[in-house]
Amino acid sequence: MFGNWNLSCAILAGGKAKRFNGENKALLKIGAQTNFEKLLFVTDSIFKETIVVANTPDHYPCRDIKVVKDIFKNIGPIGGIHAALKVASGNAVFFFPCDMPFLNRNLILEQIKRFNNSDCNILIPRIGEFIEPLHAIYSKSLVKKLEEHLNTVSYTHLTLPTKRIV
Repeated sequence: MFGNWNLSCAILAGGKAKRFNGENKALLKIGAQTNFEKLLFVTDSIFKETIVVANTPDHYPCRDIKVVKDIFKNIGPIGGIHAALKVASGNAVFFFPCDMPFLNRNLILEQIKRFNNSDCNILIPRIGEFIEPLHAIYSKSLVKKLEEHLNTVSYTHLTLPTKRIV
């Protein structure tokens, strides 16, 4: 069941997994399924396109999934966000980290609804003072601005044009 939105989905699986001794967190099993399989179980019914951003593309030889590497290397998740935005066919991308196996379908659909009913470039969930920028929707319109920042400023202090939606 796909909605009437033009969003792609991206799974960020390119981290170094230092706390896991370099083991690929996407391929860790929780019960009978890997984190990756659990993500796809939810996202496949929502999004027409899935992109995986990974340093090891050969770990994801499945179905109709685009697998890409970071263009800007060793800068953390923002490099993966850029890489997925660059190749996505949708007008925006919903991002998920590969180690978030218990996605809530209703929450995802609510975020998509809010994004589509706003004029924002980024929709990031917030609970109190805490935000989750890797369970968020980013517009493809940010690619040029993001590239300008990545080419000229520190990667840790990135400011993109946003509008707060409460």
